[in-house]
Amino acid sequence: MAIYDMAGRLLETKDIQADDLSSQKIGERYPAGVYNAIVTQGDETRVIRVVKR
Repeated sequence: MAIYDMAGRLLETKDIQADDLSSQKIGERYPAGVYNAIVTQGDETRVIRVVKR
């Protein structure tokens, strides 16, 4: 997983196993705003836009 801000700056990368996903905390120190989370699993890649309030 890679987290980018809307200016395209890479903020964080994490290697997360599916078993551990529910216990992960991501972006706690980020200010309110919009972020792109790029999630890759095998050959599949998804971009998720996240709004933090």
